[in-house]
Amino acid sequence: MIVKELERNLSKLRVGHRAWFWWCAEADPPLLLSSLRADPGAEKLKAQRDRIAPSPGALQSSGIASVGPDGALTLGGAGLTAASLWQLASWARPLLATHPELAMLRGTRMVEIEGGYVIATHQDDALWEGFPEVVRPGSPQQTVERLDKLPPDRDAWFWATDAGPGHQPTLLLGSAWRDRDGSHFARQVVELRRQSPALGAQLRGILRKRKDDAVVFTAAQDVNHSLQILLPLLETPLGEALRGATVAELRDGVLRAAAPLVHEEGPNDAPSDASAQEQLLARFDHGDRLSFWFTAADNADRPLLLLAERMSDLKPLVSAHRGSGRSVRGIVERTRRGWLHFQVKQPYPDFIVMLADWTARHIGRHPGLSALIGARLTQSASITIKSG
Repeated sequence: MIVKELERNLSKLRVGHRAWFWWCAEADPPLLLSSLRADPGAEKLKAQRDRIAPSPGALQSSGIASVGPDGALTLGGAGLTAASLWQLASWARPLLATHPELAMLRGTRMVEIEGGYVIATHQDDALWEGFPEVVRPGSPQQTVERLDKLPPDRDAWFWATDAGPGHQPTLLLGSAWRDRDGSHFARQVVELRRQSPALGAQLRGILRKRKDDAVVFTAAQDVNHSLQILLPLLETPLGEALRGATVAELRDGVLRAAAPLVHEEGPNDAPSDASAQEQLLARFDHGDRLSFWFTAADNADRPLLLLAERMSDLKPLVSAHRGSGRSVRGIVERTRRGWLHFQVKQPYPDFIVMLADWTARHIGRHPGLSALIGARLTQSASITIKSG
């Protein structure tokens, strides 16, 4: 029964979490764990230890365990030696078939402490041969898996920090489909922040995957601030999954800024893609009106914004580029204050977010697209869209 409790406590520990631990090589089980959050006074841990009733004189050790950014458990206390680590692996290996959660002990480290000082850190990957690899909740591996499984055009909540558990850049994701108001995800973030108080700069928002598998980070923060937090993630196991990502600042439904996470040429970014749009925007003054067409996936399976002075001029361009993505057409005007006002008859969810993504992907080569920063969208059945 106590082994089952150890399994349960192991499975509840996420990256960044801390727990009380008790160790005694002569006991069965030799290790007990209890979350700091659920057992702040270690009373539950003491009750488990008393049920084992180790023999008088048996060497015991206790302290705080933590889950590092790689998902491995670290125990720090007096009397923890290389032999202790070997004893833990040897005890757990024959039980894996009936207690599979013990696989989360794989990669455990023991820090030997004496007189308040670290004497040695004991770690041996060879000891864990035969233990299946597990993906710890909150680890980069879990985030990569969630990114892989996220369907195109589906949103996810995200939280990022440039210095998370173990002072490593961290990205957490939560389903925006099952958790519509983000309350469940917010509780996970609060719990991590409580257990890992020394966190760096933090960022929250919505992440969306495009059809080409690149992602868009949207937050209500200055885009340069967002970039500073997100860029360190490229040096983690998440780096490959974030290639081609873009970052957008969206506040009160208004696109404030957009930028690529990394400036690089991609197979779907032809240098001349936005030349015509840039030229039209350059001579677009207050009181002028343009027709526009936008799609999430053109005939090259990429987002595209088309602009023309008249709807009749836009039609052949649309015919040449139409693909399988959702599309919308309408008019765009420059207001007295200088920002662009897109107007459509039919609803097009997340238009501003997708426009931000398209802008970020092209603004490096076409700086005139900065005119799109500050764009707003209005949807109304009363808007008149002339064909001439």
